[in-house]
Amino acid sequence: MIRRISLAVIFTFFICFSAYAADATSERSKTPPAAPYSESDSDTDENTSDKSSSNFVAQDAGTDSSKAMLDEKTRYLQVPTIGPDLHLMQDRRVHVKLDTDVKYDSNIFLTKDATSSDVITTISPGVYAYAGNSNYLLTGYYTADVLIFGQHSKEDRVNQTINASAELFKNGKIKLNISDTLRPTSEQANSESQPYIRRVGNDWKNTVRYEISDKTALAFTYEQLLQYYITTSYKGYNYMQHLLSPVFYYKLSPKLSVTAEYILGITNYMGGNDYNSVYNQGRLGIEGILSEKSRVFFRAGYQYRNYQKSDVKNTGWFVMEGVYDYAYSPKLNFQFVVSSSLDESIYSNAAYFESMNFYLKSNYKVLDNLNLETYGLYVNSNYPKPVTGAPDKARSDNLFGAGTTLTYKFRPWISAYAACAYKIRESNIRVQQYKDATVSGGVDIYF
Repeated sequence: MIRRISLAVIFTFFICFSAYAADATSERSKTPPAAPYSESDSDTDENTSDKSSSNFVAQDAGTDSSKAMLDEKTRYLQVPTIGPDLHLMQDRRVHVKLDTDVKYDSNIFLTKDATSSDVITTISPGVYAYAGNSNYLLTGYYTADVLIFGQHSKEDRVNQTINASAELFKNGKIKLNISDTLRPTSEQANSESQPYIRRVGNDWKNTVRYEISDKTALAFTYEQLLQYYITTSYKGYNYMQHLLSPVFYYKLSPKLSVTAEYILGITNYMGGNDYNSVYNQGRLGIEGILSEKSRVFFRAGYQYRNYQKSDVKNTGWFVMEGVYDYAYSPKLNFQFVVSSSLDESIYSNAAYFESMNFYLKSNYKVLDNLNLETYGLYVNSNYPKPVTGAPDKARSDNLFGAGTTLTYKFRPWISAYAACAYKIRESNIRVQQYKDATVSGGVDIYF
């Protein structure tokens, strides 16, 4: 108990600033640093010392840089915070971090009655390493979030992320990318689920890309997704998903491409539920640098899903995912994220739910070392069939959220932040409604 109180007292000073994004502790700490900066990645002078978020990295339009950001943000529309300024530390191949955070949460279990609040101290160590040259890049990182609850000590836990990736033959006509991310965690997976459900997720992804000509390229990706629940009552929802995806790229300009994509998805459940399915999905898209102030990644199309279980109706849904970045000025930039998907459900007897997500963030550089970030989000979720105990209506949710973060950078390797956030979920199933407010603050250190 003394340990919990002392940790809380140490960081109470930072709480008083009050401003931070929803669930920012878990999202900030699991995000790896930006990839090592290289001359080939940008049109800016390689000696430029300020590469802030208002200056876009002009990457090849054929790459999936923005898509990687979508993958990393989790399915709950919390875009990750940019990592340390590694371009200032190119003489080192290994970097370590130590983040600390104290958060007051008014409704830690996200229940309708909000009967449980707490102060949660999080200590997040991490290590990042990379090696490579112009033809290859090997990266790896490990982060941990050690959560210490002030009053609900049985909820103490450690969330971890382990990643290894390789980019091979970067200068050849045939390129190979391999990555694997293992996440033993209890973070909230999406807007449907409750927090603190223990699970292990793994994402193994392999992409081969062939440069057919100066304007065209073809990539083929195999991705394997594992969701394994440790919490006993959810073991029936364990599943493995296999995704096979060819993508054709055509360059409209050196930094802007249009794409045509097909995905075959196969989902196999390993527990008591038998919501096995096969889906076919096609999407068209555009990605790359639109102008010196704007960057886009967008793909949209249709998915049709066939279920093995006879009493689950086959379904189709409009799917999309996109990120649009706009630098209004050197001090102010905006980011808009949108997605629409069919997601695996862990709620009652629903095999899936339809999800529409919108996220808008602004980043304002108040001073050279003082940054203000604000965001708003909206998530609409609809379920395809009446759930047990509610025969006359299917569940439908609307989640609204907003927050702000104030960050002060003392040095390139140390910063302090303070934040607040609020979210509310409305639902036609009353027990699924909740309100939650958080106030938090902390210090991030990178070496």
